[in-house]
Amino acid sequence: MATIYISHRSGDRDQAKQLSEELTKFGHRVIYRAVAESPGLDWRLVSHKAMIAADIFVVLISERALKSHRVMGEIGAARMLYFESEHLLLFPVLLGNQQIPDVVSDLYVFRA
Repeated sequence: MATIYISHRSGDRDQAKQLSEELTKFGHRVIYRAVAESPGLDWRLVSHKAMIAADIFVVLISERALKSHRVMGEIGAARMLYFESEHLLLFPVLLGNQQIPDVVSDLYVFRA
């Protein structure tokens, strides 16, 4: 099955956990707490290695996430990984009733 990286803001942890549990039921390997599970290490390096290992990049987009430099940076990194490898799929998921942000407006966006 696929390895799925879930990018999210810490305030959206419950939604990330729920999505992770559902995807795991289908046999997928899910990474959504890579940084939290690697205390003391450079979070950028931890996130980058986890994203390289992923087949699918899911980003949970909330109002909080749009203000997060880390989440926005991970979206940019995922786009670069896609262009370099052409194997990483990108799935933005909007949380709440908001407009599709410009940063993902060229992608198919899911609503939760």
